Amino acid sequence: MTCGDNASSRERELEVLIDVGKALSSTLDLKEILQLVMQRLGNLFPVSHRALLVLDIDADDLCYEVVSGIRSDVLLHSRVRKGRSVAGWVAMHGEVVFVEDVYEDSRFDRNISRSTYERDRSVLVVPLKYKNHVVGVIEFANPDPAPFMCIVAREVLSAVASLVAAAVDGARSYSRLQHMVIVDELTGLYNASYLMDFIGNEIERAIRYKTPLSLIFIDLDFFKRVNDSHGHIVGSRTITEVGLLLKASIRKSDIAARYGGDEFVLVLPNTGKDGAKVLACNLRRVVAENDFLVEEGCFIKITASFGVASFPEDGDSKLKVLQNADKAMYLAKQSGRNRVCSVCGEVLSEPQELF
Repeated sequence: MTCGDNASSRERELEVLIDVGKALSSTLDLKEILQLVMQRLGNLFPVSHRALLVLDIDADDLCYEVVSGIRSDVLLHSRVRKGRSVAGWVAMHGEVVFVEDVYEDSRFDRNISRSTYERDRSVLVVPLKYKNHVVGVIEFANPDPAPFMCIVAREVLSAVASLVAAAVDGARSYSRLQHMVIVDELTGLYNASYLMDFIGNEIERAIRYKTPLSLIFIDLDFFKRVNDSHGHIVGSRTITEVGLLLKASIRKSDIAARYGGDEFVLVLPNTGKDGAKVLACNLRRVVAENDFLVEEGCFIKITASFGVASFPEDGDSKLKVLQNADKAMYLAKQSGRNRVCSVCGEVLSEPQELF
């Protein structure tokens, strides 16, 4: 779209603003919001490079979340430190920047700018500011500065940036709320409520695709002794470390949940009983051999009892298969603890010194 002073040009620019507003109100999914916005802005600035970067508060850098142009594959999900390159400078200072020839501007790191923009010497970057805080930037680049010369289009872009910033903040708040609903506050693992929903969904998937599903129920042995000896704060931190150890030991497709107290459940999609047995036996050994709260100087040693159950052979519903995994865990307790048992009472793993 070329820039002009005629009414039709201004009408199209206003249409872009209205269209973006509608897009932002249609979803709370951040990725979907960003993609919709960049699609609409393509009508306002038909340039060779368009990108939307979101500020990662923890890492203090920007991530290319949406990229359109010849370098999209290279730039997508890459990161830029605040203060470096054009986008990083804008994120740090919160100011709109238009540069006709970025390689002649001394404020910017020329090596980074060259790798980002290549032949696109003209650059326009607008901060996404919400309540005076930068949450990201919108970045455009083009060999010819002409698309950026329209003042009205740039004013529309600034208005769009304000809308997007508010939407990004809203999407983040919604994401944090969702996270709080499904995640156990102490361990950062999923909670029991999400666990039951996940098992139900995975059972439906297992039925549909005729794939296996297994659960591992875990309970720490004599954990009251940790609380009695070291106090409940140390006990809670130990539970957290156990949760992190379990989470680090499973695949991305698996989930670890805190069922309650010192009980955990692992859900293993597309995993038969043999695979679950192997994982449970390995975890029994890893937990027993690990020292917990080393940095606090406690060096706590604990063991755990494990129960393995699979769908559909050990239960035809989410409640039944979970109950049988729990039953198998109690059989491990009754067999002497620090063991892995199946529903039928078979001891699959126990301390080496007992053999």
